[in-house]
Amino acid sequence: MLDPKGDQMHLTYASPGAAEYCRKNGNFADDTVLVKQMFGEDHTQMTTGAAHWAGETKVWIMLIKDDKNRFPNSPLWGDGLGMGTF
Repeated sequence: MLDPKGDQMHLTYASPGAAEYCRKNGNFADDTVLVKQMFGEDHTQMTTGAAHWAGETKVWIMLIKDDKNRFPNSPLWGDGLGMGTF
């Protein structure tokens, strides 16, 4: 379960070609698949200041860029993305 306080760290994975396209065009191409890994966040206070690091994986999310609104009646598909959680 995700922390409702927002104490999370996120990593988003994309193929090198998808990342290059996004850097060049300012957005991902239609049909691009992204995978997002969301971690809980752990932290402690050190003598040099606060230290934060990723804890356990809380959820995996798969996103598919959808510029064509292929499934307009799906609750998992909208705003230009299809989404599933694991």
